[in-house]
This record gives sequence, C-alpha cells and structure tokens, in this order.
Amino acid sequence: MAYLNLFLCLTLLVQAAITAKRNGIYFSFLLFSCMYLVYFGLAPVTSQSQITRSLDDVVRESVLFLFGANISAFAILLRVRSGKNNLFDHGVDIQRAFRASGKSLFWLAFGVVCVQFLFYGSPVFQENINMARHELAASGYLQIFLTRAIPLSVLFIIYANLMRTGRALTGESVIYVIISLILIFLQGFRIHIMYFILYVVALIYIYRGTVAIISFGSVCFAVSAIFFSLTAFRFQTLSFELIGDMFQHRVSFELIRTASYAIQMSEVDGFWYGRSIIMDLQSALPGPGMSFGDYMLYFVNPQSEIIGIAALTPSVVGEAYLNFGSFGVFVFGLFTVYAFDLFARFLGRFRSFAAPLAAFFLVMFTQVIEVGYGQILASRFIPSLVFLGVAFVFFSARLSSLNRYGTKEMYAVERRQ
Repeated sequence: MAYLNLFLCLTLLVQAAITAKRNGIYFSFLLFSCMYLVYFGLAPVTSQSQITRSLDDVVRESVLFLFGANISAFAILLRVRSGKNNLFDHGVDIQRAFRASGKSLFWLAFGVVCVQFLFYGSPVFQENINMARHELAASGYLQIFLTRAIPLSVLFIIYANLMRTGRALTGESVIYVIISLILIFLQGFRIHIMYFILYVVALIYIYRGTVAIISFGSVCFAVSAIFFSLTAFRFQTLSFELIGDMFQHRVSFELIRTASYAIQMSEVDGFWYGRSIIMDLQSALPGPGMSFGDYMLYFVNPQSEIIGIAALTPSVVGEAYLNFGSFGVFVFGLFTVYAFDLFARFLGRFRSFAAPLAAFFLVMFTQVIEVGYGQILASRFIPSLVFLGVAFVFFSARLSSLNRYGTKEMYAVERRQ
C-alpha cells in the first residue's frame, strides 16, 4: 500500500508539473502536490519500520484521497492550454492605485505589529520561543496582521512594479520585502517566512505565464535551505542529526500521526458529519472558543499544558475521514485539487485583481493539507478577506482621486466578459 501511495503521489506531481508549465497560475497546485509527497508519500516508504497499524490506516486513506486528486488533476490537464495571460496589461492609474493601496495597508499593519512588539516584546528574544509566540498577549491577532495583511500589501506593491517595469524586485519593493521578513522573523514562526517567499514567487510565475521545472526545483531547494537554517538558529545547533530528527518529527510524520488521531476519534465518537469544520468557524468568533485542533490535542493528551495555547493540525485527510469516512476522503481529494482550477478561473474574471489574489489565496490554500478546511476558512481566508476589503477601500479612494484630477481611466475593477 505504501508503494501504491507513493506512485499516486508521483503521478499527481507529474500532472501538476505539466499543468503549471502550461500556465504559471497553477504554481500553487504544483506546490501542493510537492507538499503532499513530502507529508504523506515518502515516510511510509523510507521509514517502514516506524509505520504502525494506525499509521498504515492513514496510508490506506491517503490512497483514496490520491485517487480522487488524480482524477481531478487529469481533468485539469486536459483543459489547460499554454498561453500568455493578460493579467498585467493595465493603465497607469491602475498601477498607481495598487501601489498606493499596498503601501497604505502595509503601514497600517506595520503600526499594529510595532505597537504589539513595543508593549509585549518579540517572541524571538524570549527564553522559550516556542511558548512565547503563543503566550504573548494578542499573539493570535499579531499573526493575522503579519501573515495576512503584510504579505497581501507587499504583493500589491510588487504587482504595480511588474505592470510598470516588468521587474518584481525594484529598490522600493526590496525594502518592503526586507522589512516584512524581519517582522515575520521576530514573530518566531519559520513557516510564515517560507510562505511569504512563496507568495512572491507565485506572483512572478503568474507574470511569466509558466513554471519551469528547473526553476521550481531551485525554489524548493532555497525554501528548504531557509527552513533548515532557521531550525538551526532556533535550536542553536549545527548538528545535522538533530536537525534531521526535527524534520522527521515535524514534517515527515507529523500529519500522518495527526491523521491517525482523527481516525481514532471516529472510532470513539463516530463520524462528525462536518462538526469539526463548524467548530473551527465558531472558534474564529470573538470570545472564548475551542477549535478542532484544540479538541484534538485534548483528545490525545488531556493533561497537556499547552491546550488553549497551541493545537494539533488534523490534515485534510484526517479531517475528511473524521467527518465523512473513506468516501469523504475520496471526495475531498476530488474537490481539493479541482479547487485550484476553480479558484484560478474565478479570480481570472477580475482582471485587475486576479494576479495578486491568485498568488496570495491559491498559495495560502495549499495549507489545507496541514490544517484542513475548517482552519483554512476560519483563520486564513476570512481574515484575509477583511484585509482585502480594507485594501480595496484604499485602492478605490486612490483611483477616484486620480480620475477626479483629469485622468481618462474610469474603471476600478474590470470584469472579463
């Protein structure tokens, strides 16, 4: 079963690579396929001695997920054709409005983050970084500004540069990128630095219209090097053995283990039929609340001292099985891959905003493999839509100002007919 699972992972990866080669907007689909291979495909083959019966159940469900995913991937492959997109062909006023709205949102988020650091300090300078990044007052809201508002604002600025000069990184945009990386680093999460870089890379691939395999391999190597470097810094060690053990614990086996916990929960409580997703959505509301990840941590270890501070990530496979069983896993596989095509086509209807939003939301959607649909909606998409609304207000105000002073470009958001 492990080798069948690996074969299906590689099949999905090949189909995603061909699709992304034809159209750069599918970079996120290729990224998702690569992540799935790392999280679910390699460990069952390379570390068979560590695969217990419960973990073997996860591999079985992963095969069902991959059957559905490959069906959708093949349908996408048949539909997508090569060709240059026209998502960057806009007038001067649109460029200026994006640049102004990106800067306004950036400095708004920058001010909030700096006030947080001023009053409560940075997790990086605390004795226990792992606990401090969760325990510092309002740390959850800090993460939202750092990982939603700031990347979105920088993408708007880079998008304006691409429209104006054809270059993503100019002197101005490099300054914003560096400031962003410093702020995210001070917050203490390695994964957010990696995703920030991937947002920028995705926008560049969308501009180019294609994803070259060698180029994608270089991106994967660079992101991996950053991960291992940050791991070495965080644990203050240069031991390759220790860093390798951390990688195996936090990446190679983490989602397989948490998915097995979800299967065990279904054996105790029965199928949830969507309750875990509703629980996550309710936890996003103001006031006390328990997310599904919190509940899963309590189920695994009721005596844990970090319940309510940190949570487990169920993975999309675990979430699907707990709610709807094996059939649900197959359907989730079908829909998850199809969603990349669905979102790409939907965002493509909004020509002015399509490129930065596709880079941002589609790359963010790849995290569904770790956190499931409940957390993707509650803690990723919903806060991001709020910041997008704020950015749109800045965009509209700036464009209206430009129009009022004699420009002839009279549109704010074009919709493809």
